[in-house]
Amino acid sequence: QEAYLRSFYHTSGIERLVFTFVVSVLISTFLGTLCALLIALRNSDFVTPGIAGFVLSYSIVIVLRSPAVLFSSANMERLMGSVQRIIEYVHLEPEGFHQHHVVAVS
Repeated sequence: QEAYLRSFYHTSGIERLVFTFVVSVLISTFLGTLCALLIALRNSDFVTPGIAGFVLSYSIVIVLRSPAVLFSSANMERLMGSVQRIIEYVHLEPEGFHQHHVVAVS
């Protein structure tokens, strides 16, 4: 059981590290693209400084909340896999050995 706990701890750590790197890259790409788009459209009548500030402030709020949402959904998906296995085991037909060989206990 100690080996299982150790492997679970290391797997969780590696998963968290990879998840953090992936989310960081996606977030920085999203914000960089948004800023480049706002800079490119700054001379148009559509993008005013107020709208640009509004878009950036709300995008930062979304970006700050997205890692927690993604991590929670990944954990829920992992836990639902075990629920699916339990449901499959409940509906599994018993093996032939247990049906035909009844051992009498004296």
